[in-house]
Amino acid sequence: PTTNNFINKITVKTKSPSGFQSVNPGVFETAEHIIGFAKIKSKWTYNRQYVEADYDANYKWVVTNIDDDFKNWNIVDIKEVIANDLGLNLQDFKKKYDDKLILGLMEEYAIKNPDKVFQSVAISNKAGAQIKKVRDESKLSPHEIFLVRREGQYDVYVNKGREMAFYQKKIRDINGEMVPSVQATNMWTDTPYEGIAAEGGVVLKGGKKPEKLLKRIIEMGTDCENDIVMDFFLGSGTTCAVAHKLGRRYIGIEQLDYIDELAIPRLESVINGDQSGISKIQGWTGGGSFVYCEIKNDAKEFVNRIKEASDDRELLELFELAKKSSFISYRVDPKKMKSSEFEKLSFAEQKQLLREIIDNNNLYVNYSDIEDQSYGISGEDKVLNRQFYEGGE
Repeated sequence: PTTNNFINKITVKTKSPSGFQSVNPGVFETAEHIIGFAKIKSKWTYNRQYVEADYDANYKWVVTNIDDDFKNWNIVDIKEVIANDLGLNLQDFKKKYDDKLILGLMEEYAIKNPDKVFQSVAISNKAGAQIKKVRDESKLSPHEIFLVRREGQYDVYVNKGREMAFYQKKIRDINGEMVPSVQATNMWTDTPYEGIAAEGGVVLKGGKKPEKLLKRIIEMGTDCENDIVMDFFLGSGTTCAVAHKLGRRYIGIEQLDYIDELAIPRLESVINGDQSGISKIQGWTGGGSFVYCEIKNDAKEFVNRIKEASDDRELLELFELAKKSSFISYRVDPKKMKSSEFEKLSFAEQKQLLREIIDNNNLYVNYSDIEDQSYGISGEDKVLNRQFYEGGE
């Protein structure tokens, strides 16, 4: 993607300075970065994400009779409401409890009664014409409450020229709990890497990511269940495991042999009801399926023989075979490859040369060659490939 399709750079806090790591010279490194690009930026839609926030003490007013007609609403200071619930007057309440405890009681009340608690917010001149008109009218009638109904948006209540912003709009389900929230920024500190070593029942030193981190990335970039998530470097399988739990379809690609030790067992565990990572948040109990396929080797088998060769004689045989094969890079002229020159090289140099003349585009059988009988591709495999690439048969 070009720079025109750049979306954002997100900084993720990965660890905290502690123990022996924190005494190393220089600034302690505690962050990694997520670089976001869209294939076509104009078609990309951001699904807004939220993080848990502290209680905002500006939410200090309560409508005590919220079920009545809004014109008859009774507005009381939240501290007075809490004091009355405790059987105290406001003065005695402030004497009995310190500021920290009072703030905690205010937060508790607001979370339990978000539809009643509000803060008074200024209405700017950038607001719609109808809201500005009502704002100015309400200043002339400070004892009245006005309502602006808006199609497709929340209703706006206005009192004394200011919006009554209810706490309900700040309460969201984050990680399975209804809590106050704010929109996520490009600095993420709530997806910790500590304690994830055993997530998914697999261990990948130095490359494993938290399931909570992948959950946010997937949810911000996909709209609904059955959207497709693709991971080109599957590793320990975190991306696909999270996508599975979120109900997305997914494609994971891995070239290293540990796929049989990490990603596949992990996805099998997810299907069987794995309870680590985001499982409890999502209410995950298991289910679903996945298909695991291997790319059909072509020159890859030749490369493996180079790696496994143990003496000069084997490498010379492979060199002679390479000159007659279709594996060689188009940049190499087989006629100029002389055995006498090859034999002068050290064992390590011979291995290196052989590996370098192999065209990486020929490591595996290309889909375009699926009908080539020399590869012996079965009818069943042809059907599977066509389903994957074309959605046919």
